[in-house]
Amino acid sequence: MEIDSLEEALRDFDKKTKKEPSPVLEQFLCHVAKTGQTMVQWSEFKDYFLFKLEKVMDDFRSSAPEQRGPANPNVESVPFEDMKERILKIV
Repeated sequence: MEIDSLEEALRDFDKKTKKEPSPVLEQFLCHVAKTGQTMVQWSEFKDYFLFKLEKVMDDFRSSAPEQRGPANPNVESVPFEDMKERILKIV
């Protein structure tokens, strides 16, 4: 993966008002997942990571809209939207 094309894709993503997945940035996330090598500073790809994380959580919610199985007494029961907000805030 070339650093120049990655940085250009990150800049393009940041400029767009309507955010959407980018093939170059998807490839980049796969590269990071496989190798652990980020190639750029966290501050440069944090916005895309948050975008992708939120999309994955929304896709999960769509595929599994209701809690499965009985509630566990030693696990806090948190509504999906509240947990999503917590996770995004932590990142």
